[in-house]
Amino acid sequence: MHLLVIHNLPKMYTKFKARWLEEQTKNDLNVSNNNQSEEKKHIIPIWQRVNIDGLTPLSLAAQLGQSEMFSFLLDERKITQWCYGPVSCVLYPLDQLDIGFENEVYF
Repeated sequence: MHLLVIHNLPKMYTKFKARWLEEQTKNDLNVSNNNQSEEKKHIIPIWQRVNIDGLTPLSLAAQLGQSEMFSFLLDERKITQWCYGPVSCVLYPLDQLDIGFENEVYF
């Protein structure tokens, strides 16, 4: 996912994410069909995984200044609360952008 951000390939990002979700669904069905009593492992979604620098694909796009890819990733994650004609209330989850700021002290 990080390489797709670096090379500014939003269409490939969408296809890769869809394929990953498809495989996860198959794996979840196989586990439930086998009636295994093991606890379901918590798998971090591929679009939330961090690279060696601790950056998610969204934060990497911001750091690299990839405005097209950054806008694409933000639009992908947005949640529309309500629409009334041409006016909409949209929420953008910014949790992946605040990764490096929690330990810094500001005076």
